[in-house]
Amino acid sequence: MPLPEAAALLGLTPDAVRARIRRGLLRGRKGNRTWLVELPAGLRSVAGERPENDRTSPVTPGDGNGLAEAHLTLAGLEERLRADGELRAALAEEQVARARVEGELAAEQRRNAELVATLTAALTKAEARADRLEAALAEARRPWLARVLEGLRRKGS
Repeated sequence: MPLPEAAALLGLTPDAVRARIRRGLLRGRKGNRTWLVELPAGLRSVAGERPENDRTSPVTPGDGNGLAEAHLTLAGLEERLRADGELRAALAEEQVARARVEGELAAEQRRNAELVATLTAALTKAEARADRLEAALAEARRPWLARVLEGLRRKGS
């Protein structure tokens, strides 16, 4: 059947039907101007249509066989809906867990930024102290006579 009719029958958009054909969930082929979609026999029977290749007996909506197929199709759809609901619930749980983990990650990143700032300040302070100690050590290593003479020069100036 043409793609727009199949989409309406399935309750999907034509793009969703094309996507299912690409994924191999439905069979279809390109016609002259549009895609032709091959639907399961039970679904066509519920619609009251006859498959293109079935020339033996017309299918009527009141046919007992079509009704049995419709019930089977309906049961399959109900099972898919139930599974879809379970998947949606699992997805919601995963989204909550992801949000929690993202919050923890943001908090950890803030703590890391604070630690980096603290360590940077401590390093700057330690470098200043090291510079002062190196200057004091250089002064302590000067010969005592040079220190005495410099002291006398300062006193005399």
